[in-house]
Amino acid sequence: VRNLTQNATNFSVVNAEFIQLGQDLPGRYGITFDGAGVRGSISSSTIRDSAYGVYLQQSASATLTGNVIHASAYFTVFANNSSGARYVGNLFAGNVDSVPALKIYSTGDVFIGNYSVGNACVGIRLQGGGALFDQNHFRANGCVGLRIYGDGNVISSNTFIHNDWRGLNVNGNSNQVLSNYAFENSNTSIRVHGTGNLVQDNDADASW
Repeated sequence: VRNLTQNATNFSVVNAEFIQLGQDLPGRYGITFDGAGVRGSISSSTIRDSAYGVYLQQSASATLTGNVIHASAYFTVFANNSSGARYVGNLFAGNVDSVPALKIYSTGDVFIGNYSVGNACVGIRLQGGGALFDQNHFRANGCVGLRIYGDGNVISSNTFIHNDWRGLNVNGNSNQVLSNYAFENSNTSIRVHGTGNLVQDNDADASW
């Protein structure tokens, strides 16, 4: 499934189910937002047992709302050189490869109320700046719940429990880590590296 439109209303997927989409080959990844400024939305849908769930290639302002994306062979979501995506109320679960379930090279994204659960490796890996992570849940991922490389991100009111290494790992400058709950992660609950970061009002166990 390949989306090429720059008008968001021209690609709106609602209440759909996709099974065994794609391959790990260019142009065949699964549901692909393919090209500079490509827009669109997927909501209330299920994507399962596919090579990739959703692939964002230079897209702008893609929206994923209320979806279940699980058991991807490679990445649940892969975003390359994209911007301004919104991820709201999705379940990302059971990614089977030893790669991040969501691997995001993007700026200005918003993640609100998502669940990243039981993935083989990292729940979400962001390399970029200006993102907001608010009220998301990271549980029982095989490595780190949320790993961020970048500056000026806000990570607030998220929950990190039972991830098999760290709950939250931030590398960068001028990030804000506020009012998160992190317990019983097997190594470190919260770890922040860089300068000018604000870490405040988090509730974490002694390993943080």
